[in-house]
Amino acid sequence: MANFVDELAPGSSNTWRDICQSAEPGVDGSGFLIGPWGDAIKAAVACEQQDPNFEQRFPDGPAGNVISLLMELGHEPFEEAANRTEEACKSGSIPMGVAPAVMQAQVVGAPMQMEMGGMSPALACLAAHARIEVKEKASWIEAITAAIGFEIEMANKYKIYAEGGENELFYAVEQTDCCSRQCKQSCPDCAPWNVHILHHDGMGGYGKAFHMERPQTCTCCCLNRPIVDIHDSMAGEKKIGSIQDPFACCDLTFTLRDSNDEPVLKALGGCCQLGLCCPLPCGPCSKVSFDVVDAKTNESVGSIEKRVPSCCKFLFASDVDNYYVEFGKVEDPTWKAMMMALSIFIDFRYFSDNKNDEGGLG
Repeated sequence: MANFVDELAPGSSNTWRDICQSAEPGVDGSGFLIGPWGDAIKAAVACEQQDPNFEQRFPDGPAGNVISLLMELGHEPFEEAANRTEEACKSGSIPMGVAPAVMQAQVVGAPMQMEMGGMSPALACLAAHARIEVKEKASWIEAITAAIGFEIEMANKYKIYAEGGENELFYAVEQTDCCSRQCKQSCPDCAPWNVHILHHDGMGGYGKAFHMERPQTCTCCCLNRPIVDIHDSMAGEKKIGSIQDPFACCDLTFTLRDSNDEPVLKALGGCCQLGLCCPLPCGPCSKVSFDVVDAKTNESVGSIEKRVPSCCKFLFASDVDNYYVEFGKVEDPTWKAMMMALSIFIDFRYFSDNKNDEGGLG
């Protein structure tokens, strides 16, 4: 069941849950919630009034989701203020916030707005780059709980840079709910997950660019293999392709398919790399390479390389990696978007288990 607090806050790369759970509630002289909690209530009411389908997306109601989180975090004394703030927003006594979809349009343009050449800003950005770097952000809560033998799976986050690692292009954040995230530890092949990839406009603003969604399935060996669909959020959530992890005995292979589910690229990782057999933070053991080939000609057209970022991160968060994507001969920006998404998919599928967790999959 979707939850409004797991939506991205307008103009931010964090969800309402991320923002609110680290903030203490506050009340003004009129008895209304202020600060992040007040903003969340206002945005929730805006969603209810501006989205006619909000009941289908959030059965418990956006404002109800915010108030439920308030209670879950032990802020019961502020429940009355939260209800008063909600009612004041609905009556117009205080101004509402801006619904996420509306703010997205203000940050990077309406979903159908295209740049010259018929491409969205996100695709135009990818078209202009030959290489990108995907850097996973470490979660110290996850690392600490793994160290004591009971890992709590937190939402994965990635910053995506131009070559050199300084110019931020995108920010990817996992939107999977808490219960589903924990299922990844015991049933990684079957658990659902979804990721929003945000485009950074270069002026501090973010807008939703792509959406990766992997629905829950019953996967067993060669049956019902994992597939993630990739949608262009700036083009009305139009599907641009998908990634499949086909069955391959003792091998890491991935198939990238276009919007018509026709194979266009393949990523080949093999099984005899030192980085797979004996992962360490130095030398050849710190790398795992994937050759990207044309699905029709088998010609090598690009590559993806996973690297351990540092000894410190390896010791405390061994599941945190960096990925270097070489587009090479790939010129189609939608194919570049799929290669960028593939680096995240690879991390979710095979490199998101912290080895410090004695109860992990190993």
